[in-house]
Amino acid sequence: MSNEKIKIKHTKHFFKLNNKKKKLIVDSDLKSPNNEVKDLSLRTRKHRNKKRKKYYQNKNNFKKMVTILCNFIFLLLIIVIVNLPIFNVKSINVLANNSVDKNEIINDSNISLHKKIFSVFLSKGNIENKIVQDNKLVKNVSINIRNFNEVVIKVDEYPVIGYLYKKNNYHLVLSNGVIVKDRIVKQPKLNLPIYLNFKDDSNFHNLIFQYSKLPISVQEGISQINFSPTKADPERIHIFMNDGNQVYARISSFGRKMKFYSKMASEMTKKGIINLEVGAYSYPFGEKETLKSSKKDTRLIVTNKNLNTKKDSNYVQNKQLYMDNYKRNISLQKNSIQIR
Repeated sequence: MSNEKIKIKHTKHFFKLNNKKKKLIVDSDLKSPNNEVKDLSLRTRKHRNKKRKKYYQNKNNFKKMVTILCNFIFLLLIIVIVNLPIFNVKSINVLANNSVDKNEIINDSNISLHKKIFSVFLSKGNIENKIVQDNKLVKNVSINIRNFNEVVIKVDEYPVIGYLYKKNNYHLVLSNGVIVKDRIVKQPKLNLPIYLNFKDDSNFHNLIFQYSKLPISVQEGISQINFSPTKADPERIHIFMNDGNQVYARISSFGRKMKFYSKMASEMTKKGIINLEVGAYSYPFGEKETLKSSKKDTRLIVTNKNLNTKKDSNYVQNKQLYMDNYKRNISLQKNSIQIR
């Protein structure tokens, strides 16, 4: 047993010595000049990486500063250019028909001379909508800029299809059935029909709808339309033509039957009355029209020579209005002949 113990001690001592030697070897290796060189190279590499990183950071910062400076200069140039006098509104032209007041369109647009053209360009849509909303005559508007500083406002209007006569004044009637009540005309200027005795808006709108179905040649031939209902026919209208003929019709069938007026008028040997209420027939002035109606029925007898009217107590025929309208149409026809 003693020998075995001695052997174990010797082996332990041997391992201890080996471990000490290994430690010495490792320490000697760490302190070797080769390791010092490696450590130095690592330090220099890290230092270079830091420098390179800093260089790229400075370069990026410089690029950002240059970009910001360029944008600032660009914006400054735009502000200077925009404020040049050449970009102020020099003129405002309104392209429209005679029924629209051009000064009113300009006022509705809020565009004035010397206003910046760019502000007009950027708010084009809002200006167009405002003009359409403020003016009942206007159907559509388009604004264009020409030669840097000229504004052109092109107005598409609702056609005026006549005048509604009320309380000794004439109100414009548009093709969409709107009566422009805030525009009072003392004397109609256009060669358009005059509408009289219309108190119910529904009847009047139905008439306008039927009128829009007529050919232009027939529309231009109408001088005046009077609403003259009877018990037998609550939709009856009395139409005065520019050629001297007169027509009785119903509102609901006016657009369909009045299309045949030109053909019927050409077949008449004398000026007279065409009745389109039930069927279609004509007779010359001086012959009495017989209507199946009550005692309160409206009956109008016209002679070809003096155009006098006889009326009952329930129907008031504005003779002076018709005569003025007739004279106006005659004068317009003469003027058109002279111009041609």
